[in-house]
Formats: sequence, structure tokens, C-alpha cells
Amino acid sequence: MTQTFTQDVLVDGSQDTTQLRVQGHTTQTDPLQTWEDSAGDPLAQMTDDGRLQIGDIGMTTPDALIEAHRDDALKPKRGIHSLGRISGALSDAVSWMVGELELLGSGGVSGLQTALRARLTHSNSGDSTTAELRAGDFETINDGGSSGDPVGRAAAVRAAVTNTQDAYLDEAVGLDVAIAQEAGGSGEIAMAYGVRVADVEGAADNYAIYTGKGFAHFGDSLEVQRPAAVPGTPATDILRVYPKSDGKLYAKNWSGTEYDLTASGGGGGGTLIGSHWQPDVEPASPSSLDDEFDDASFNTTLWTEFDPSTTISVSETAAGLFIDQADQSGALLGGIYQDLPSGDFTVWTKLSQLSNQAGNATSGLALYDDASGSTSAIHLFMLQRTGIDTYVKAERFSDYATFDTSYAAIGDVVIASTVYLRIRRDGSDYHFDWSSDGLGWTHLVSVELTTAPLHVGPCVVNLGSGADLRALYSFFRYQDSDVGLTDVMPGQRVSLYQ
Repeated sequence: MTQTFTQDVLVDGSQDTTQLRVQGHTTQTDPLQTWEDSAGDPLAQMTDDGRLQIGDIGMTTPDALIEAHRDDALKPKRGIHSLGRISGALSDAVSWMVGELELLGSGGVSGLQTALRARLTHSNSGDSTTAELRAGDFETINDGGSSGDPVGRAAAVRAAVTNTQDAYLDEAVGLDVAIAQEAGGSGEIAMAYGVRVADVEGAADNYAIYTGKGFAHFGDSLEVQRPAAVPGTPATDILRVYPKSDGKLYAKNWSGTEYDLTASGGGGGGTLIGSHWQPDVEPASPSSLDDEFDDASFNTTLWTEFDPSTTISVSETAAGLFIDQADQSGALLGGIYQDLPSGDFTVWTKLSQLSNQAGNATSGLALYDDASGSTSAIHLFMLQRTGIDTYVKAERFSDYATFDTSYAAIGDVVIASTVYLRIRRDGSDYHFDWSSDGLGWTHLVSVELTTAPLHVGPCVVNLGSGADLRALYSFFRYQDSDVGLTDVMPGQRVSLYQ
């Protein structure tokens, strides 16, 4: 039976017991308790399953133990506000707002799990040019301490990942930042900053970014602002790097000595005495088919493995691209390839054969009539290193496992175990050249091919060598013309200083 009270109600306890109990029915689905305005509209309620809802009750959030909602009509200044004031001596740690999530049991975990999440969504169609949107805003204000007894440390945000002593983790990220522009529309972001730090100038020593041990990796070019004045001498074992008004990059060591980093050799400041062409330096304008093999990540977008006999392994480190093959009883060719554009071309590579083999252990460049299958002809330009000598050769395989024709017999030409190889196309003629330094070239042989090869790439053949073969490729470069015999390979001119 419902009872209505039109005046105050006081529950005055006479003993230590629960003073007010609200107990639901066995079939309870309506709220256990509601607090309403004069019109009977609920302002807060306790649901039948024990969830507290305040604000606009109709804006429910599934599975939330506490819900605080407000529709846009009243435009509240704050959704949740909790102020704590603590006076007197304080030594125990205080955590004013705490959110913890523990994932227990043995059923496995997948998907994104979050202990604390904040999201701000802007869908206002009016003028927002002066707005600044922040999903999170953290500030620490220090109004204490003295010059002789300063506060120890103040931090606005701290992020940490702890892996316990017997736990295993694939990847740990202290701070993960992402900025995304959705595709398919006309929207754009005028300027994006992954991390932006305002001027840090208020301290005796100012560091915008200060790290401990660990490599600093940048995925793109690095910009350095010229300082208003040359920096002072750094602390012991520290080097400061900065540009100056002459457009050059300098470094100052802890002894106060300044070095011109644009001078070759790192000696600082020297006198220009000349320059030379350096083919091992990446060209200033590489082609889309070039690969310097220097980023420790094999580019599977550019290259495809050719390994019908499943006898090779391909890997890449900062030192270059490695193709390994164990000793085989038959001539089994394997390697990598990419599409070869139609028309004349020149391709180059630098190759080092790292083991001293006997027998027929070869590595080099392959022109494939069609590498998408395993039955087409392959034209090889190879370095062969034996227990007696090292030389280059050119030959044809009718398929990956069948030797067919020798284009050139050069067993008496001894060269080093590192060589530059070049193949040029001029119409239906293909020219094979080699060099010991990438500057002066020796022509080995020219071959007319009635079928234009579709693919090209580094390869190995390890036949009866008695040992594993490891070939190191320093780069692969392409140009859409026949450069001729005397032209040097792509690179850059390097200045020499004394």
C-alpha cells in the first residue's frame, strides 16, 4: 500500500542498525527508489539491479554501475566534480580519483581493455574557429616550497608499464599517440603534431625532451631550429648539435670545442680540397624501384620471394639484404624479384659473398622471363667464389633447376669477393658489366633476347660448394634508360676536407 507524506520525514535511529532498508520484490524490474522534481520527473534513481543513475535518466549506459547524464538543454559546466581539501602534515600517499581494472581467471582475454577512457565528440555545425577541444586536461599547480626547501618534483602526467618478473609481453608502450584522417571524404587536417611541446624556459636548466637510455628512432627527416645564440658548453660527456646562420650543422663538446659537421671525416671546420663520386651513398632522387636494404625490414611490398625448391632464406638488417642457401646436390636457383618495366633500363647492385666456398657457389642478379611460375627461362649475371679464385659469369637456365647455356667464360678473370654488377637493356640487346668500385666498368658480354624478361632481382645458386652460401646485397637501383658503358652508377658527390 502506498503512503504519501506531505511533510518532512525523519528516521531517528534508537540503536546501531540499518536505519532505512529498501528491499525489492522477487519480480522487481522497476527502480528500487527514485528522487523526483515537483512534476514527478526522476532526477536520480537506484535501479532494480543496483545501478545508480542521476541526471537525465533516459540516457542510460549499458552495464555502468554509476551513470551521470545530462542532455544539452541545460548546458552543465561539469558532469562530475570532486574537490578534496587536506590540511596539516601529510606523508601517506593520496590518490583522489582511482579507477582499477583487474582481469582474472583463465578464459583468455582479447580485444581492447581500458581502465580509464575519455572521449570528446564535436558535432556542432556552427562556427568553431576559436574552439580548442581536449579529451583530457591535466595540470599540477605548485604554490609551496621555498628557495632553500623546494618541493621535490611536480608532474602533470605519468605513464608507466610494469611487466612482473615471471610475465611475458610482446610490446610495451609508455605513451602511444595516433592522429587519423578518415579517408573517402573532403575533410582535412591543416597541421598535425604527434607530440608538441611549448617553449620550456622557466627553469635554470631547460629540456623540452629529456630521455634516459634507449635508442631514439625517427621515421622521417629531422628539422632543427637555428638558436638565437650559439649554445654554451654542455656538461661532461654531452654533445650539443645545432645549426648556425651559415646553413651548416655544428656540434660543441664538453670542452667547448666546436666542430663543423658538414666537413667530411668529422674533424670539424676543414678546408675543402676536392670531391668525388660515391656510389654507395643513396641517390638524392631514387627511383620507385630502388631499395637501399638498410632499414632492417625486408620490403615485401616491393619484392617477392622466388624459391620453388624452398631452399633459401631471406633476411634484412641495417647491414643489407642476406640470401642464404645450404649446399645443394643440384643447381637450384632462389632469390627475390620485382616487376621490370617495359623499355630500356639499367639496374645495379653491390654484392658480397661472405663465405669462402669451393665448387659452384654463385650469387648475383637474375632476369626472369616470368618469375610468377617456375618453368620459364632465367638469365643470370653472377659472382662465383671458389677455393682457388673469384670471378663473374653470365649464363642461362631453362628453369630454376636446369643449366642451359654459358654466355661468357671468364674463369681466368680474378676479382674481389665484393663486386658491383650492372645489366643494361638497349632494345633486344642486354649488356652485362661489372666493377670493383662502382666507378670504372668492365663489359663482360652482350646477349640478344627475343623475349623481354618480366622480372629482375638478386639470387643465389649453391651447387656442390661443401658449405652454406651467404650473399649480402647492399642495394638495388634502377634507371629507365641504358646509361652506356662509361657512366658511373647512381650515388652522390661527396666533398673532401683537410
